[in-house]
Amino acid sequence: MLVLLGAGGGLLAAVGLGEQPSTVAFALFASVTPVVAGIDAFSHRLPFVFSGGALVLGLICFGVDALSSGTVQLQRAVLAFLVVGVLALAWWWGFGGQVGLGDVMLLAAIGLYTGWWSWAAVWAGVTLGFLLAAVAALVGRWRAGHSGGYLPLGPWLLGGCWGAVALAAAQIL
Repeated sequence: MLVLLGAGGGLLAAVGLGEQPSTVAFALFASVTPVVAGIDAFSHRLPFVFSGGALVLGLICFGVDALSSGTVQLQRAVLAFLVVGVLALAWWWGFGGQVGLGDVMLLAAIGLYTGWWSWAAVWAGVTLGFLLAAVAALVGRWRAGHSGGYLPLGPWLLGGCWGAVALAAAQIL
């Protein structure tokens, strides 16, 4: 675990986060991403312990970062978390059974982490995640020759999140 944190922290520092409390949040979120994606892919469940833990850890680390450096990124990140979380909750409520509360929690966390960078990163992260899921669904239908079945969203949403974070770190977004 410490090796993953060190490698993740070094990578994130290299792409623009530096040695800040937010780096810890991003490194831990990056280290649990494969676990969360794998669990969702195989069990079709997104455990609250991972997405909720990433959310709480992000709020704490981003808060400490904002207090120590005086940055206003925390306001945008929290607002993005609330906007994306409320929209995801409305989606869960309106389409009961089509999406789980684990997806709602993960989308809220994605809003927080991409919101730390920019509003463009929030939009890109969520949109890219759903586009990746749509392509996966189309390929799955084409290969299976029929419609139906369950597509876990977690791996695709996380892919969209990290794609947006990479673009934001490269200052493309």
